[in-house]
Amino acid sequence: MCFFLTIAVPSKHADQIAQVFADRFQSRPTCNASVLSALPQHYAGQLITRNGCSCDLYARPQTANSIDRAEHLRRKYEARGWSQAKIARAMEQAQSTTLQTPTSGLHADVIERIQTLCRSVGSIALRVHWYDGDVETELLSPTHAQPCNFTDLPARAQQLNEDQVLLAIAAQNEKRNR
Repeated sequence: MCFFLTIAVPSKHADQIAQVFADRFQSRPTCNASVLSALPQHYAGQLITRNGCSCDLYARPQTANSIDRAEHLRRKYEARGWSQAKIARAMEQAQSTTLQTPTSGLHADVIERIQTLCRSVGSIALRVHWYDGDVETELLSPTHAQPCNFTDLPARAQQLNEDQVLLAIAAQNEKRNR
């Protein structure tokens, strides 16, 4: 079906996710128990999407190329029952925004916002998963969070593998300087 990106922060800062991603993305809380169980305790998660999913926000590091993306989009639109004319228009529009598509891992604009959020709240967890079923009920394999320093976040986000939980922690002095 599609990729979905879950971003989580300490629960008391959950509203800041929507604020940071408000202008070009959609966000909504997630209640998927297997997603939440992979996050640090007392974190709240939200799905970050654009146009209904996170496929434009993430590309698998090993297989990122425009042919796979175009075919994926075509299948996605066909599954939604779109007409061939509507699919053709959407594909044409998608090709005009190819420069915005990540070549590996998370899109640079998403990484910038994640850094802003992490700097503001102190730590952030994220996970990308390819969902075959319902986003709120699909069972995901258990995984442990892989911590990284805030300064390593951009490089780690570009190499983020599907189903890996990345936990970034802002340095105390970084947080104080904001």
